[in-house]
Amino acid sequence: MARLSAARKELRLASESLAALRVATDHQKLDECWIKVLHNVERCWNKVRAAMKHNTKWNGWIERGRIEGMRTRDPLLAYLHQARDAEEHGLADITVKKPGGLGINPANPGPLYIESLVIRNGRIELTSPQPLRITVTPATIALSPVVNRNVTYAVPTMHEGSPLAGTDPITVATAGIAFYSRTLDLIEQEFPG
Repeated sequence: MARLSAARKELRLASESLAALRVATDHQKLDECWIKVLHNVERCWNKVRAAMKHNTKWNGWIERGRIEGMRTRDPLLAYLHQARDAEEHGLADITVKKPGGLGINPANPGPLYIESLVIRNGRIELTSPQPLRITVTPATIALSPVVNRNVTYAVPTMHEGSPLAGTDPITVATAGIAFYSRTLDLIEQEFPG
């Protein structure tokens, strides 16, 4: 439906930001991607409203009321909306930065012996007479409760009456984008042309 092409574009941009969020490795990029997801998802719904506002059937469509209600009552949808508003209009961070790390352990049970360890220009040079297991944990962000107009919105754990698989930005963004994609499909079915 051409009428919803602007909303579809915003949802595509949200999906692109989600893809970038999946591969981001530093806090700044992680935050930027998350914020873009929030803004594009909200713009998607705003563009649906703008495209449909003069359609008299839209104003009386029962599903519209259900969807609008979900945006305020569903924990995930309300969080996405309020996190975007808090980021846009507030001063507090909407994410918590979690540092990455490096783990050096023996490959087999027993003591760890390292003959030399030098870190030079971000590069690690390591010598050990035994096999090692090295794990790199990338930097991440976690969602934090957001406050908007003196109301606190908890990080969502539920969506449409079911538990979310996680509370990380990728899981939350994926569920939100999927909801709005299904919603656009539903609107296009009801209002063809």
